[in-house]
Amino acid sequence: MSLHLHSLILMFMIPMVLYGEVAHHHHCRPDGNAPIGVMGDHLHPKGEWMVSYRFMDMSMEDNFQGSNKLSVAEARAMGPTGSYMMVPVEMSMRMQMLGVMYAPTGRNTLMLMFNHLDQEMEVEMMNGTRFQTASRGVGDSSLTWLIGLRDHRSFSWHFGAGFHMPTGSIGAKDRTPMSGGHEIQLPYSMQLGSGTWDFEPSLTILSKHGQGRWSGGGKIRGKFRTGKNRQGYALGDTFGAQVWTAWMWNHSMSSSLRLDYQNWGEVDGQDRDLSATPMMMPTADPSRRSGNRLDLGLGMNLLGSKGAWSGHRLALEWKGALRQDLDGPQLGVESSWTLGYQKAF
Repeated sequence: MSLHLHSLILMFMIPMVLYGEVAHHHHCRPDGNAPIGVMGDHLHPKGEWMVSYRFMDMSMEDNFQGSNKLSVAEARAMGPTGSYMMVPVEMSMRMQMLGVMYAPTGRNTLMLMFNHLDQEMEVEMMNGTRFQTASRGVGDSSLTWLIGLRDHRSFSWHFGAGFHMPTGSIGAKDRTPMSGGHEIQLPYSMQLGSGTWDFEPSLTILSKHGQGRWSGGGKIRGKFRTGKNRQGYALGDTFGAQVWTAWMWNHSMSSSLRLDYQNWGEVDGQDRDLSATPMMMPTADPSRRSGNRLDLGLGMNLLGSKGAWSGHRLALEWKGALRQDLDGPQLGVESSWTLGYQKAF
């Protein structure tokens, strides 16, 4: 049985088995929202707004081929002509996300997301010299329609129809020691957007909260590209499945555990400004961009319950890779953490 199918079964079974017959889902508990790394996890009552801010920091290091970690020399030797001229050794990404949600009806919630990225990659040349490239700016934006489906007595579920708008640049450039002082096109992983209009359907299931301290949920989603961008390529389609459970310590604090599986395909086509680069560096090779990863997330939600802090939510989640299988050489993820703030009114 495929890991995709296992994830789907777990997503539906875990909340139903653990939480049984309980009352309606609501937001007056610290675990009333999913771990902060989950987007579009809940609906709002009619007429309610919510604003959110997230800061995410992700670090990547070590090249992988499949699930095997490679040395720099081993990664370099995988070049199509016998040796890559440059190999990435580290990458960091910092993302700021601003979200607005509004519920025109009790079963329909709209979610608008904007983000800004700041990325750096360290690269090693054949002589051992290292240099850094960077890209920063607005990323792709999204509008998602969350539609509540028929509730069960012990869980609720909703469908999401997300549309990603190509507001992020696919022309990010920087100087390198080999560019003669000129800025050149950066590889796929250093661009700020996809350059295409993308469709992201999702299905989310949530346990309903009662008097118990446990809660949980799950989500499956996909992202599908609609044609190629102006540079002549499309990023690979993606699939994701995740399940989480949370424990409410008191009326102000809860902690969470999350499993997050992601699968992404290789680039379709080739960036016309990188046509001569794949033999020089693996990050510019469209056939070496696919992979999958299973992450473990540990989180905490804090909910203000008194005075001026009432209804204000702060959340933190750390994620680390349990397993990654990459079509490399490709940098693996070491860890990431997300800090967020949410307020409904």
